[in-house]
Amino acid sequence: MKTIKTLAFKFHPTKDFFILDQTLLPEKKVFITIKNTKQMVLAIKQLKVRGANLIGVTAGLSLAQYAFKNPKAKNLKALAKQLSLARPTAIHLSLIIKQIMKQKSPSAKLNQAIDFYKEDKKACLEMAKKASSLIKPRDRILTYCNTGSLATAGIGTALGVIKQAFHQDKKKIHVFVCETRPLNQGSRLTFWELQQEKIPSSLICDNMLAHLMSQKKINKVFVGADRISKNGDTANKIGTYNLALISRHFKIPFYVVAPSNTIDKQFKTGKTIPIEKRSEKEISPYWAKHKKNIINPGFDITPRYLITKIITENGFYKN
Repeated sequence: MKTIKTLAFKFHPTKDFFILDQTLLPEKKVFITIKNTKQMVLAIKQLKVRGANLIGVTAGLSLAQYAFKNPKAKNLKALAKQLSLARPTAIHLSLIIKQIMKQKSPSAKLNQAIDFYKEDKKACLEMAKKASSLIKPRDRILTYCNTGSLATAGIGTALGVIKQAFHQDKKKIHVFVCETRPLNQGSRLTFWELQQEKIPSSLICDNMLAHLMSQKKINKVFVGADRISKNGDTANKIGTYNLALISRHFKIPFYVVAPSNTIDKQFKTGKTIPIEKRSEKEISPYWAKHKKNIINPGFDITPRYLITKIITENGFYKN
């Protein structure tokens, strides 16, 4: 097979697996080599590769590559478990690993992993086409965290919709990007992607939302999701709930864009979705070193009633 190339990784089953180290963006664009699944687990935990969809796809490819190169390996189940537990909130990781492990032969595992890559790429395009109709010329759109080609195998979820509206549908729009504290995935990654795409955009601090909305600078919001419960509650990057509440106050449409496999019907509501706890050092290395109390959840839950529409590759989700 040919090498799979995306903005975020380069993969061939019999060669080295390269991922773009996203912790170095936007200052440096550096690809690092992933030689085994243990290195992939570490890369996921350290956010060198991130984004709900992309984590699942790259972890699946890594596991399948290991199985393909080591057909007699007896530690595959243990490695699969380590990958599944690398980050708990996003559903894609455990879902993809589980499906790959159901395949009996190394070739079947590899084909399944590649199929997930293809499905995610296709789903991104379908979501973009369907949700672009929600964007009108001269819209001023706010987005949060990173939901583009650095977070998926394709053009992205929420950011993919924006790319579709601007490039393919030729709509003149302006995008506002929240920095997305504490790791600044918005300022480091999303704003960087928008610069590469030459889409008009402005970077703002997270605490500017109410001010800008009160001035009518923003009229629509598009975000992604890492897991969606049966009733439509969504788990997404910490701060999304704040954004939804403020949007509701100013009567601004709040759209969630995510592939259908993000919907996890084993959770009737979002109240029991597991929330990843991140390192205290991400907020303050100084106070973490001095063992002071720091709270750092990686995600929060946005209730369905705050969401205008949830868009998947199959259309609008009706719970």
